[in-house]
Amino acid sequence: FEDGSVSLINIVMTPKGIHPSFCNYLLKSTAFVEENYRIGHGIVADLWTTRYDEMKNIKVAIPTPSEQTAIANFLDDKTTKIDRAIAQKEQLIALLKERKQIIIQNAVTKGLDPKVKMKDSGVEWIGEIPEHWEVVKFKFLIRTKARLGWKGLKADEYFEHSPFGFLSTPNIKNDEIAFEDAYYITEFRYEESPEIMLEEGDVLLVKDGSTLGISNLVTSLPFKCTVNSSIAVLRIMNKKRLLPSYLNLFLKSETCQSLIEKKKDGMGVPHLFQRDINNFSVPVFDTYEQHKIVQFIKVKSIKIDQAITLQKNQIEKLKEYKASLIDSAVTGKI
Repeated sequence: FEDGSVSLINIVMTPKGIHPSFCNYLLKSTAFVEENYRIGHGIVADLWTTRYDEMKNIKVAIPTPSEQTAIANFLDDKTTKIDRAIAQKEQLIALLKERKQIIIQNAVTKGLDPKVKMKDSGVEWIGEIPEHWEVVKFKFLIRTKARLGWKGLKADEYFEHSPFGFLSTPNIKNDEIAFEDAYYITEFRYEESPEIMLEEGDVLLVKDGSTLGISNLVTSLPFKCTVNSSIAVLRIMNKKRLLPSYLNLFLKSETCQSLIEKKKDGMGVPHLFQRDINNFSVPVFDTYEQHKIVQFIKVKSIKIDQAITLQKNQIEKLKEYKASLIDSAVTGKI
């Protein structure tokens, strides 16, 4: 062990006359947590505080020392097994996500025919591609635009609802764009930057912050919408040469993500410059084949996503069981 300290949001307590492990489980029980929260104070849940002089007056039921030891040993055994099962399911989820990434990578860079003749793409980070494909820089196919700033946008300019909205990075991190969680703004703010008024078929790429490199496709627009300064809008100029759905998947590939990782700049907040995006290259070939690749990935992804959802649901059930087990044991119900 080494000497250390904790931040001000923590309370350090030394068990006295109580089994340390039993005490740990007791403090995790639903009854204690709810009571601890009830006597606390704050503005919102994330900023809630319970001081020790308030906490120390909470009454708890304490069994005999031998019972404390028995309960602690029982819970140590059961929770270890539950945690092991959760870890195994989390590992399976990681493997499923890795499998999905491999499917995307192979399909968007090599196509669907394993027997197709390959050639050097001429771009080091892309490597070999099917012989009938070509590689073209983004700037010859795609118009890349991003907001330079909000020009003094204030919090009181947000609305609970309006015909105009804007997306931030949390809105685009999942499989579907979360328009329902978008912020709403005035028409004036929406029209402030005409070049990034979203259209169906736009591909959104996060160019700033911890989620840099995440992309998503605008498949529909429930209302007129724009984006904040962390998101670049990629609009294909000729969709007879490049499909937005294929471009979105190519951006998600390991090939493109590795390049983004190399190109990102910024001492504090990671940043991707528009000039770098414009100089990215993308394989271009018949759009019918692009469509087949997109559909292939979609079918495979649905199956993998269903398997991931199943594992996540089982993890939640295990966590609920663990919490229920602790509650029942420390309150003497078992």
